[in-house]
Amino acid sequence: SSHHQQPIDPPSPGWLPPNVRDKTTPDLHVLLSNPPLLSSLAHTHPSIPASTAPLTSLLSTNTTLAHRLLALETSLATHRAATQSRLLALRALEQQWRGKQSAQDAGLQEFAPSGLYRRLNQAVAEQEMVCRGVEESFLEGEGRAEEREVGEWMKRVREGRRVAFMRREGRERWDEGRVGGWR
Repeated sequence: SSHHQQPIDPPSPGWLPPNVRDKTTPDLHVLLSNPPLLSSLAHTHPSIPASTAPLTSLLSTNTTLAHRLLALETSLATHRAATQSRLLALRALEQQWRGKQSAQDAGLQEFAPSGLYRRLNQAVAEQEMVCRGVEESFLEGEGRAEEREVGEWMKRVREGRRVAFMRREGRERWDEGRVGGWR
């Protein structure tokens, strides 16, 4: 805020403080040779306190603002230290979380899309081997097979071929992108 000061009349020529008017010339000569005493006498004129009052007010305001600023600086330093400490704690928690997330991802790798696809390929290959094994086991048999044995073998071959077909179909659907949410 700006302070508009009214013009102050300076001391008129020949003005002397009342307590100096009746002094003798040698006493005045001593007074003039003593600057601190001369300065204190000059401040007895009403214009001096009137001219320094706004400056004193502004200095007081500046001092108050400086104290507030120091308090804010202290508060800011405290908040900064607390925030930095919290940030370090959060970074440590983030590192812990990443470690746990990595362990979880490793544990669930088998169930991730790549793991499931690998298992599907293995299942297709295994079922083909099972079908071949069933076919070869019948051919390696000795002698004649009874009608019941042939029926059971045919049933096992059909069931094995059905499972193999379903697994191949699942892999083809996956390869074509027809399995929702896996890619």
